[in-house]
Amino acid sequence: MTVGLVGLSKPAAAGARWIDGRPVVEVIHCVATAYGPSYQDNYPYGPVDYYGQPLKPGMIAVDPRVIPLRSHVFVTGYRDGALPAGGFAGQAMDTGGAIRGRRIDIFMNDGPRTVSRFGIQPVTVEILGW
Repeated sequence: MTVGLVGLSKPAAAGARWIDGRPVVEVIHCVATAYGPSYQDNYPYGPVDYYGQPLKPGMIAVDPRVIPLRSHVFVTGYRDGALPAGGFAGQAMDTGGAIRGRRIDIFMNDGPRTVSRFGIQPVTVEILGW
């Protein structure tokens, strides 16, 4: 069986891990930071994703050379009480000037203090197939 992502096709391995009815097609260890809805976090465009849609919890900013835009993902490994314990399902819907290589930026619909407290953390991003 072949599972497709935007710009990425990989076979689902026998016995592959599944999340929310989707097979995990790739696991990437990254460094994560966080950003919020403030204008300064989203200058000069405001709180919208790469496609101009309003930012929502679960969205992450990525380097599209590493994680294709629109990919469904499951992010784990962070330690932050403002995010779901054990990880969250999300989607790669944004990019950023400082997001290069194996780095993601997690959107947190919260104030600057909460976003700042996140800091820089190692995370695991599981890219899910369709």
